[in-house]
Amino acid sequence: MAECDLLSDTLDAQNLRVLQAYADRAAAARAADPDHNGWLNRVQTCGELTAAQLTAVHGSLIARGMLRFELVSRTAGLQYRISDLGREILRRQNTVLPEPNASDDPSDNDRAAPAEAHGSETHSADPQMARAA
Repeated sequence: MAECDLLSDTLDAQNLRVLQAYADRAAAARAADPDHNGWLNRVQTCGELTAAQLTAVHGSLIARGMLRFELVSRTAGLQYRISDLGREILRRQNTVLPEPNASDDPSDNDRAAPAEAHGSETHSADPQMARAA
């Protein structure tokens, strides 16, 4: 069984709802600006989820490698982006998801860190990346 299949079997509706919220926001950002880099501000509300539930879902998605984050600055805080694995999970769930465009980091295969271009710090749930850093 593929990693994607194992992960999608353990996701609940809350995880998928938040992941889809990021997909929707990314699509809207690309529609407004075709050169949008894919990084988004944190989803603050999502359906009936409480703030505590939303925080737990973010942690779960990051830990599973479906959502990436970067520290933009001390004042701006974090930004988020759906990983390739997250996009694949949504595809397998038959969820509408726009394809990444050319402005997205082409090496985003959940291993690359686009932080150099932004002068910020990017984190991945990949333990190999943590050891390499």
